[in-house]
Amino acid sequence: MKDGVLRKHKLVHLKDLTVNENLLRGRFPKACATTRCKGDCCKTGVWVDFLERDRILANADLIRNHMEAGQEQNPDLWFDPEITVHSDFPSGQAAGTQVYNDGCVFLTSAGRCVLQTAGQNHSVGLKPFYCFAFPVTVEEGQLMMDEGFSGDCCTLTPDGELEAIDVCAGELGFVLGEEGLKELRQMAKTRLEQTPEPEST
Repeated sequence: MKDGVLRKHKLVHLKDLTVNENLLRGRFPKACATTRCKGDCCKTGVWVDFLERDRILANADLIRNHMEAGQEQNPDLWFDPEITVHSDFPSGQAAGTQVYNDGCVFLTSAGRCVLQTAGQNHSVGLKPFYCFAFPVTVEEGQLMMDEGFSGDCCTLTPDGELEAIDVCAGELGFVLGEEGLKELRQMAKTRLEQTPEPEST
């Protein structure tokens, strides 16, 4: 580990994964817990790897069985037809989910992900990587906290009492694996030790 680069992580398509300072130094309010998520971050749709999209479409019947009557049932309308080339995704390609009824097409009226529910009930991996990882994300090969969302729980706060790495330990473990998370914690500890003490007044 050096120069803010992780090398023990499990994202094999990103050999040298750099770490943004907002993750190393980021803080959350004391009451924050990602387990209280209301799904607000899903309302604009999400990006999925091309292979994740194909797996979802291959399980369309299973997914529809878990949808509410008011959700879009036609798989042809679940994804944006335009494919984006992007190195942050394992296949190098990504597609966006469509927005339906003011939310991701897979979001129920209760703010729950149909892909997660269907996958858990039938032991099929359907929920996309970046959905599991949020508010942790990877942009241009850099691991960071997603600051493009202003929800009550997933917004960094300069004077927060909780460290982002601790609040999002589950998400970071999912993204990096055990060894990667350990390396990240050591990196954060080193950064803290290098931070000068504030001058007394």
